[in-house]
Amino acid sequence: MSATNGHTFVYQYADNFNGYSWSDGVPTGRAANTPTGVWMYGKGNGFELKFLADTTPRTLKLYVGAFGARGAFTATLGGSSLRYTDSSISNDKNGPGGVYTLDVVADTPGQLLDIKYVVEQTFDSTGNVTLQAATLSAPGANNPPAVAISSPTDGANFSANDNIEIAVEAADTDGTIAKVEFFQGDSKLGESTASPYSLTWSNAPAGTKSFVVVMDDYLARAGEGFAHWAIYNIPANITEIPSNAGATEGDIAGVGRQAYNDFLKRSYSGPCPPAGAPHVYRFTVFALDIPTIDDAGTPMTWRKLRLIIRGHILGQSSINALRGH
Repeated sequence: MSATNGHTFVYQYADNFNGYSWSDGVPTGRAANTPTGVWMYGKGNGFELKFLADTTPRTLKLYVGAFGARGAFTATLGGSSLRYTDSSISNDKNGPGGVYTLDVVADTPGQLLDIKYVVEQTFDSTGNVTLQAATLSAPGANNPPAVAISSPTDGANFSANDNIEIAVEAADTDGTIAKVEFFQGDSKLGESTASPYSLTWSNAPAGTKSFVVVMDDYLARAGEGFAHWAIYNIPANITEIPSNAGATEGDIAGVGRQAYNDFLKRSYSGPCPPAGAPHVYRFTVFALDIPTIDDAGTPMTWRKLRLIIRGHILGQSSINALRGH
């Protein structure tokens, strides 16, 4: 900053709230209704930025304004005759600002780009120039997209089994958005491929992070039960299992992992009751508060699985079917 009349203070906005969004923001990627700009008043006073240019093309943007004043913008590349000037931002009181976009490339590494934005003329006793933000990017750098949840707001409360609509804002400054995926932890809830990007999450108990599905002949073996099928690590966004999904052993792509049943197979083994009264076959869905179950070590059986999920069951629902000879 420079000062020619004793006004040496830079002031942060106390009003004039603005909203911004950016890429790779830490800790957040956007801000709304924030007085993040700074201003300085008095003729000849303002801001100076010195930017080290090199032979790699870059784009520098400065977001500036003026209140009760006309601002003068200059950009000079050291070691050359290149100089840009502009005094088009002028307001009697409050009014629109502007964005200066500079495509910068030096003939030799280490050239200094000197940028100044100062009060050229005042129309008010507190006439001032403002600096709101600056961004730097490189053409062709494939900057990452920016995304922010717009609904629900932080701290919103919901009851179990509520339908929760999640809406986001997404943009890619040097590309296009193909889709937005929604996750709870590591569990994918769904995706949206068109703006406005949103997803409605339905009916799962509050806090559900994964599911387990079991089919067993639960009255067999004097009530000990006999497991015919067990799937675990089912993501919370899954609402159905495809037909014949358990026809082959091993993992079910896009669904989950199969545990060993009581036939010692990692697949679906259909009902096969002995002659006599029909057996009751129970299909149960368990909603869990953990996203995955660690199955390292010994093989995962239903009997081991049911011990692991104890204390993690948020809710469960069953449907029974009869089968006999």
